[in-house]
Amino acid sequence: MTYVILASASAGLEEETDQILRSLRIDLIVQRAGVPIPWNSRIAPEELDALRAVPGVTEISPVVVGVTKIATRSRFYVFGAAPATLATLGLEISRGRNYAAGTDELLAGAEAARDLDLAPGDRVAIVGRREFTVVGIYRTGRRLLDGGVVMDVPDAQQAFRLGRQVNLALVALSPGERPEEAAAEIVARAPELDATPADLFAQNQEWFQAVRRFARALAVLALVIAALGVSNTLSMNVAERTGEIGLLRALGWRRARIARLVVWEGLCLALGGATLGFPIAAAALGFLGKRDVFGVIPAHLPVPTAVEGIAAVLLAGLLASLPPLVHALRIRPARALREL
Repeated sequence: MTYVILASASAGLEEETDQILRSLRIDLIVQRAGVPIPWNSRIAPEELDALRAVPGVTEISPVVVGVTKIATRSRFYVFGAAPATLATLGLEISRGRNYAAGTDELLAGAEAARDLDLAPGDRVAIVGRREFTVVGIYRTGRRLLDGGVVMDVPDAQQAFRLGRQVNLALVALSPGERPEEAAAEIVARAPELDATPADLFAQNQEWFQAVRRFARALAVLALVIAALGVSNTLSMNVAERTGEIGLLRALGWRRARIARLVVWEGLCLALGGATLGFPIAAAALGFLGKRDVFGVIPAHLPVPTAVEGIAAVLLAGLLASLPPLVHALRIRPARALREL
């Protein structure tokens, strides 16, 4: 169960981000080179001007990504973007209207509006004491985006004390331009920046990889602990049946048949645990998915993760069978029969 939950959360983080990026109508994402987390990136105005001068670049959309804390969430995302770039970001306003530049207005995501009980016309303080007017509610279908708010770039810069800097630059290219070639040209002109094709951004993020490795390590540790439990149970079963195994050997059972018996019992124990664990894991994911502040834990058990979990359980059962298998194969019929 633990393995499935941790593996699902790890895969959900990358999948959610990948789906968000695919919904953007852009070709490249530019951030500060060597920065593992987007909201720690800084891009200066003169660097944005340099990006606009790259051949093939048709549009640059500066974006601010900020993380703050509110009463109901320890991590609340605030996005800064020009009002005219909402279509590029894939945002659709379901209620109200778009915010205007320089007017202390913002849009609230559908889930943020539900959690904070916001509606068009409400006043809310998102960062610090400065209040903004909610003028519309947007929906993207992506929980990470729908759980935050979007405001004008200068407002977000002031809220997070960025000066005139932004965190990301979303780049659109002319039709026919190859993103890889444009990315190489940007890096050649500005080595301090890192340009990545949008469809590869999630895969190249160091913090995604770190989270994935950490979750996998914990999942493997949980699997090892489960395997030790299966091995201990199976070893006790073999020890208690030493006489019976000796009798079977005396009746003509070969070591290969004894080995199949022990391994089969190990696999049955592992599959029995999986049979009980998978429904619990699915229920736990559904519970956690509804309360996930990051919007990355899937609310249902992903099929690839379920298949991976079954394979991992079978492997654990097989490995757990090795110590008791060695013990069973070393049993001598004559000595074991004395214990009957």
